[in-house]
Amino acid sequence: MIPIPPEIRAILGALRGAGHEACPVGGCVRDSLLGLAPGDWDVCTSALPSEVIALFGEENTLPTGLKHGTVTVRSGGARAEVTTYRTDGAYGDHRRPDKVRFVSSLGEDLARRDFTVNAMALDAEGRVVDLFGGRKDLEAKCIRCVGDPETRFREDALRILRALRFAARLGFGVEPATASAMLFCRGLLSAVSRERVCAELKGFLSAPAPGALAAAFAPVLEAAMPPLTAPEIADAAAGLDAAAPDAALRLALLCEKRSSTEAADLLDGLKADNEMKRRVRAFRESLDVRPERRAELLPLLKRLGQADAALLASLPGREGMARLLAETAGLPASVRELAVTGEDLLELGAAPGPMVGQALEDLLAMVWEGAADNARSSLLFHAERLLRYRIDSYGAVVFRETEAGPEVLMILHRKGWGFPKGHPLRGEEETACAAREIREETGVEAEIDPRFRRETVSERRGDRRRVIFFLGRYRAGEPLPQPGEARAAAWFPAETAAALVYYPGDREIYLDALEYCRKTKQ
Repeated sequence: MIPIPPEIRAILGALRGAGHEACPVGGCVRDSLLGLAPGDWDVCTSALPSEVIALFGEENTLPTGLKHGTVTVRSGGARAEVTTYRTDGAYGDHRRPDKVRFVSSLGEDLARRDFTVNAMALDAEGRVVDLFGGRKDLEAKCIRCVGDPETRFREDALRILRALRFAARLGFGVEPATASAMLFCRGLLSAVSRERVCAELKGFLSAPAPGALAAAFAPVLEAAMPPLTAPEIADAAAGLDAAAPDAALRLALLCEKRSSTEAADLLDGLKADNEMKRRVRAFRESLDVRPERRAELLPLLKRLGQADAALLASLPGREGMARLLAETAGLPASVRELAVTGEDLLELGAAPGPMVGQALEDLLAMVWEGAADNARSSLLFHAERLLRYRIDSYGAVVFRETEAGPEVLMILHRKGWGFPKGHPLRGEEETACAAREIREETGVEAEIDPRFRRETVSERRGDRRRVIFFLGRYRAGEPLPQPGEARAAAWFPAETAAALVYYPGDREIYLDALEYCRKTKQ
């Protein structure tokens, strides 16, 4: 006796109490006989759709497929599709019947179904109604069409892929006449909705071991997945069973001889959802990568994510990648997992925009290379060093008037003489930054003239940043180099100072500043 859930028994009882026949049918019977827990319970009945709605009330029914006799009934928190006994008319589009005829015989209803293992029902006494040898085919682990296979596939071409899915999911073979008809009728798949084809392929590829079926029915899969060819599908089929039962990973393996762009085009043709497209393309782009160091693993993790990276690492021959994954467990896989945020970098003076994102990526790479710990103190220390080379700097060319003529204030950097400059504090104005840097580096107070504003580009360690200079006019103080800021600071005759300026860009700005100073002499 097959146990039936109480909610389904309630539906059956109501229909039978109203004088109608009602039987669990299809996959729930098949799975129960195999000792599996049915995912859904479908009911077929002699009651017409209108009688089903009247019996259970509109508040407990959904007219999900009235044209084909199906009403979804709610019962005790569960749902069941209740379908009137029917026979199908002609299939003009090789997918759905042009019309159906409601009948009063369970046998006629079972005769229209696709495969023998799906054409069984339970009668009112709980006995299995098996008119087409479904139980025998279950014992033989065989998928066989009800009636003539070619007729069944010409009615609904999607049944070709459903046969593959059922066989792969259950670990069955395909009966020879059914298999021949599948190969013969495979061209009809072009008339089937791409979304439905994609759904069946996903079910097939996520089965435990689809490899042998993929090889045997490579021409069918070729018809379902252009531009893949039967030979390349057959070649790749041998590796499917060694991969985790994940449709995206296995589809990427089928596309291994294709580019990631071609794989994406295939998924576009199947009208796959965006997440499926993303995963297949990411897997395809990663199949040729064999990371040997921690830092080489990070791009894979960012592309795939932790779970999919683990799936890739489980493929044969990727033991090294699996070890790296185990060694790096707990490391941040993205900047969102770092112990500092973009807000922290802004506090350090980073300019809003791309600089923040790039600095976070660099910090992430440093953690993976072992140069930094994913701890706030460590990351802030390294962030300060990174930003020192990336934040725009502001400074000034400061002049003072003497009896001998104008003089310019210069400081001795590590490489040579130049002008005071530095990075702004958060929210600090450009001219305020320039005045503060002059004071902190030399001890001199200067008034900044914002009308003179020139910029040059400084490049260090591959990072480019702007350096903006204003003109400054001396107000007070004597140049004394501040510890850690400059090696020396002094006034030089303005006419001869240009030869001392180390950086060519700074020299050009100095000459412009000298000319401007002469024209605007106070």
